[in-house]
Amino acid sequence: MGYYINSKGEKINVSGYNTEHPDGKILLLDGTELTCYEKQDVTDDKIDEEEKMRLLKLFTDNAFYLLAHRERILSDSRMFLCRVPSKSGLMYSGYSGFQKPTLGIYLEWWRECPGAMITGKDGTRSLVYHLAGSPLSGANWCKSVNENGEIHEVKFNLFISHWRPFVGINTRYTSAKQRYQAYSLEEVLEILHAEDKEENNTSLSLAITIEFMRSSIAGLNMKIEELNRSKQDLNDSYEDLFYKVYGEDMRLIYAKYREHEQRINSEIEHEKESRRALKARLRQEVITKKEYDLQLRQINGRIKDMQKQLLNSEFDCLEELNAITGTEPLNISQIEHYITKYSKNNNE
Repeated sequence: MGYYINSKGEKINVSGYNTEHPDGKILLLDGTELTCYEKQDVTDDKIDEEEKMRLLKLFTDNAFYLLAHRERILSDSRMFLCRVPSKSGLMYSGYSGFQKPTLGIYLEWWRECPGAMITGKDGTRSLVYHLAGSPLSGANWCKSVNENGEIHEVKFNLFISHWRPFVGINTRYTSAKQRYQAYSLEEVLEILHAEDKEENNTSLSLAITIEFMRSSIAGLNMKIEELNRSKQDLNDSYEDLFYKVYGEDMRLIYAKYREHEQRINSEIEHEKESRRALKARLRQEVITKKEYDLQLRQINGRIKDMQKQLLNSEFDCLEELNAITGTEPLNISQIEHYITKYSKNNNE
């Protein structure tokens, strides 16, 4: 699978994420451009394990608060590029593609990947923040945090649909993470708290609810597309088998119908030509109006009778075929679809 379905129902090519950005800016997945600020010191600050654990807890404790401020964080490159010391990875390939995720990357992944935001049967909401497992077997042991800051292990049936989008989004910003300034997590929280003086818990809760609803809609869109693909595959298999069993009968019966149809249509066209000639004779005063009306009624009557014959011929064709197949009644358009489709396949 080289793509996943985003929240808009669009196919995103994970293996080919565009990693090019305008100079001095980053281009977000939704097309927004953020101005960036060059680092004065490009040396990588090392963080010891104890500090990583502290910052990771700070992140998980505030994950829902940060989600509520999604739009604010995605409007500032220094907030977007704020490093999150999460250490996801895969068996056999290690941490490649997972290094140094940021707040913005998590926010984009939570929005774009159905399943990264979980609503339990009891209504408990959780955010996945740690990915680990096998890319081959699909076995996985991931972690999520709920609104109370509690950590739980989660397992996904389709692990690849979670880790591939994360890697695609994360590696999209590799050069930006190396080149541009970023706030620390404490600085981001300090700024948001300072700006929250006019906010209230209700508005923050609504913002979180909206994000989870969007995620649920995205998940349903994915399921709908999967069901449509399964339906199409099943329908194609059914048509293949149906034509294999009844194709010869269908061709013979349809050929007989078409031959009769062409003959009747030819006779109808002949009568229409006679009608045009009759009108010309009236204009030339070769016949009287009374004679014209009589002959016109006779011609129109014959045309009407032949049109009825066409309908009866179609009915007889369908009745004969349906008696053989024993299926729900087919119509002429369906028969033509079968014959056209499989004649084309046989010619290829």
